Amino acid sequence: MKFKKILFLHLFLIFFIFLFDRITKLFLFNIIGLSNTICLSNFLNIRFIRNYGVAFGLFADVRKKFFHFLLCFITLFSLCTLFCHVFKEKSTQKKHVACSMIFAGALGNLVDRLIHGYIIDFIDVHLGKYHLPAFNLADVSIFLGEAMLAYEIFF
Repeated sequence: MKFKKILFLHLFLIFFIFLFDRITKLFLFNIIGLSNTICLSNFLNIRFIRNYGVAFGLFADVRKKFFHFLLCFITLFSLCTLFCHVFKEKSTQKKHVACSMIFAGALGNLVDRLIHGYIIDFIDVHLGKYHLPAFNLADVSIFLGEAMLAYEIFF
């Protein structure tokens, strides 16, 4: 019974993060528009960016179908591996939550890649004319999950 309850809670967390990511991307895509930029502060903009690459836009100039297929395959394989790892008996609750966050973020970006052929990034942090690579809420979920996981492993 306890396993079912834990599984339900983690599936709910994954669904909530995934849904929140999808809603923000759909809002951006449909309401704000593809070419508008909203300045929220001196260092934060909301703008639509197509990310054809991987993390931080690496390999964005490689737009071949094989590369797209390879990225989707690697993501699916990673999701399956992560899902199996989450429910190992020796894992702690914090590791479960961290893995669920990583899973939800990766799933959100995978859906983007499958639907659009690219990932929708929209959070633009900058200092003057120097911009960090744009990211989205799925990326934030992956980052926070990885940080939690690293903390659990090393501390």
